[in-house]
Amino acid sequence: MLVSSARDFDQFLEAIHHPDVLEWARQQRPDTKWTVEEVCNVTFYVNKILDHPIGCGVQLPDYIKQNKASSGDSPER
Repeated sequence: MLVSSARDFDQFLEAIHHPDVLEWARQQRPDTKWTVEEVCNVTFYVNKILDHPIGCGVQLPDYIKQNKASSGDSPER
């Protein structure tokens, strides 16, 4: 999923907030004595793909370029 705007990011959040995650966690429990109340943490792994520039030619929006928490090899920074 390409996130290139604030609206795209909102759609991404909606997609991962789907209730199927809770059902999946319920199906993973060892037995019926365990209950799932909530899923509180999620980890996303981003793997670096060498020699393949992802997002090449896409201009980052200002809110991402000006975010102190983001970093990258952009010529604008």
